[in-house]
Amino acid sequence: MLAAALAALLFLAVASAQSPDLAAKAQRGKQAMAEGNFALAAQLYAELAAAIPNNPGLLLNLGMAQHMAGDDAKAIPNLQAALKADPNIFPANLFLGASFLRTGQMAKAVAPLQKAVELNPSYPDVRAMLGDALLELGRPSEAIEHYHKLAELKPEVAGGWVGQVQSYETLAQQAFQKLEDSAPESAYLLALVGSVRVTQQQYSSAFYLYKQALAKQPQMRGLHQALAEIYRRTEHPEWAAVEEQKEKELPPLDCQAEKIECAWREMRFDEVLRAAKAAEGPQSGYWQVRAYNQLAGASLAKLAELPASPQRHQVMAELHRRSGRFVEAVEELRAALKLAPGDPRLEFELASALYLGRNYEAAGDLSAKLLAQRPTDPELNWIRGGSLLALQKAEESIPPLKKAVEANPDLLAAHHALGRAYMQLGQDAAAVPHLKAALPIDEDGSLHYQLGQAYRTTGQMDLAKQTLTTYQQMQRDMKAQQRELQDEIQITAP
Repeated sequence: MLAAALAALLFLAVASAQSPDLAAKAQRGKQAMAEGNFALAAQLYAELAAAIPNNPGLLLNLGMAQHMAGDDAKAIPNLQAALKADPNIFPANLFLGASFLRTGQMAKAVAPLQKAVELNPSYPDVRAMLGDALLELGRPSEAIEHYHKLAELKPEVAGGWVGQVQSYETLAQQAFQKLEDSAPESAYLLALVGSVRVTQQQYSSAFYLYKQALAKQPQMRGLHQALAEIYRRTEHPEWAAVEEQKEKELPPLDCQAEKIECAWREMRFDEVLRAAKAAEGPQSGYWQVRAYNQLAGASLAKLAELPASPQRHQVMAELHRRSGRFVEAVEELRAALKLAPGDPRLEFELASALYLGRNYEAAGDLSAKLLAQRPTDPELNWIRGGSLLALQKAEESIPPLKKAVEANPDLLAAHHALGRAYMQLGQDAAAVPHLKAALPIDEDGSLHYQLGQAYRTTGQMDLAKQTLTTYQQMQRDMKAQQRELQDEIQITAP
C-alpha cells in the first residue's frame, strides 16, 4: 500500500552528515529504497543511525526501510524513537500504524494513525488503514468517517466503498442483535427476519413471519405489501392484489407523528438514522437496521460501477457466502485471485468457501498448500482434516485435526470431525473427549448419538444410556417442531 508513496515520504535529511562517507552511505540508502532493495536500505540506515544517534530523520528512514522489508518487529521501536524526538512527523506516524496493523496490533495502530490523519487529512492510505483498524476493533461508527473520506478522495478506488459496505453491514448487525436481545417477540424483529427469509427464497418461512408480525401490529406499514410480494413470487397474483389493497386502506401517513417513516419514504436515510437513534422501543432498532442496509446497498452499487478489483470480488463473495450460495462465492474469490494471485487472505477464504460448498477435494488441496506457509493455523488444519475425512480418508485426517484443536480448543467443529475420525478407525475411547467437547453445536441430536455409541463400546453404559436418551428426546422435539412448522408456514389465501 505504501510503496508507491515512499519516495515522497522519505526524510533524507542527512545533509549534516559528519563525513563524506556517511553522506555517500545516505545516498546509497536513498537509491536502494528507490530500487525497492529495502533489506539493503535497512542495513545502510542502521549503520547511519549507529553513527549519528538519535537523529529522527535517520530513525524514520530506518523504520520505513524495515517495514518495507517486512521486518515490522524491528521497525516499530525505531519509528517510536523518531516520534519521541518529534511527535509530528507524518510518515513516522503513518508507518508505525502500518507496522502495528501488519503485526496484528490493531488497538496500538489507532493512535499513530489518528495522529497521521490530523497531520495530513487528505492522505488516502492513512484513511484506509485507520478505517480498517477501527472496523477490526468493532468500532464501525468511527470507521465509516474515514471510509467516506477515502471514497471522496479516491472515488475510483474500491477501498472506500468496500469499507462503507462492511461498516454499514456491521452496524446493521449490531442494531439487529440489540433488537433481538431487547424485543425478541416484537413485530419489528419478525418483519426484519421475514425480509431476510425472502432474500434467501424461503417464502413459506417469510410468509409465516410476516403473518405473525401482522397479528401483533395490524397497522404496521409494509407488511401487507411484503405478503403481496411473496404471493407474486409464488404465482398467486390474485391473492397479491388483495394484500396490496389492504396496504392502501391503512390510515394516511402523518409526517408530524411518523417522521422516521416519512424520511424513509423520501429516501433520506441519514435522517432516518438520526431519528431512529433518538427514538425509544423496538422501532428504533428496526429503522436503524433498515437504514444501514440501504446505505450498504448504495455503497455496494457504487462499488459495482468500478472496474473489477480483488476487493470488489471479495465483497460479493462474502454476500454470497452469507446467503449460503457457496458456488457463487467460490467464483467471485477465484476471480479476485486472478487479479491478486497468491493473496493469502483470498486463498484462505477460497478454501473455506470450497469446504462449505462441499468441494472437499479442492478445499483439501488448497488448504494443504496454505499449510506449507502456516502449519499451525487452526482453521486451515480443520479444513484440511475435515476435507480428508469427507473423502473417506479418516487416518490421514487425524494429524491436521489434532493440530486444529491443539491450536484452538474452542474450534468445536474440529473436535466433532476428530471424534468422527477416531470412531471410523475404531478408536472410540479417543473419540469420546472430542465428541463431548463438540456437544454445544449439536442441533439435531446426531452428536449425542455418536457419543452414546462411543460410551457403549468403551463400557460406560450409564453414560451411554443417559446420552442416547438425550438424543431420542432431541429427535422427538425436532420432529414435533417440524410438524408444527409445516402446519403453520403453508402459504394460504389472505
